Amino acid sequence: MNKKWLALKKIVDEQAEDQGLWFEAETAPEAYLQQELRKLHAEIENAMHTDGLKCEFCGSEVDYIRCYECRYAG
Repeated sequence: MNKKWLALKKIVDEQAEDQGLWFEAETAPEAYLQQELRKLHAEIENAMHTDGLKCEFCGSEVDYIRCYECRYAG
């Protein structure tokens, strides 16, 4: 299950950086789509945090693929 969460996190992170999704909405449908996408992102992030994502190297709970120690230890 850990790999599934990582795959979802990668998609969420990529979408968060995609300027094509987060432009300033000019129409009601664009604003609605962005609002709902933000809700979906928040739910996915919440599910990952409450499910206890684990570091792929040491197994400690993390928010990202690697924990702080593993990320900077090499």
